[in-house]
Amino acid sequence: LQKSGLPALLSHPDPAVRLEAAKTLALAGQREAVPALRQALLASGEGALAAYGLLQRLGEQVAPPAGWESLFSRAPAATRLTLIESASLLPVDLGLQLLSRASRDADHTVRRRVVEGGLATVVAPWMLDGVISSSQLAWPS
Repeated sequence: LQKSGLPALLSHPDPAVRLEAAKTLALAGQREAVPALRQALLASGEGALAAYGLLQRLGEQVAPPAGWESLFSRAPAATRLTLIESASLLPVDLGLQLLSRASRDADHTVRRRVVEGGLATVVAPWMLDGVISSSQLAWPS
């Protein structure tokens, strides 16, 4: 799918399709994604965290989704894995909180994803960009 077709998908009936189109547009700095991202944020499902992070990147003044911590703790493992993937889209402090929580998850698959994916795809780019330092990586006990 070409990026020129993405704006039309922002009004697709499937919320997951709208969110994926909005993510791609937002990562390219396209503000036309804002309404779809706000919808996803208000829906407070697994896409709410990604929507929050992307809205922040686009300069929107929004609060984190209500109860995101409880969403993580009560969600099935497959959803928690998806939430970990959203960490790179979040402001650093919230992304680190999410990874820290996931690193202590009861499911070994979730903990492994933090090490294999979360640290490599989230923390390393933040460090390379100078957004965080290694001293910020001490996980709370």
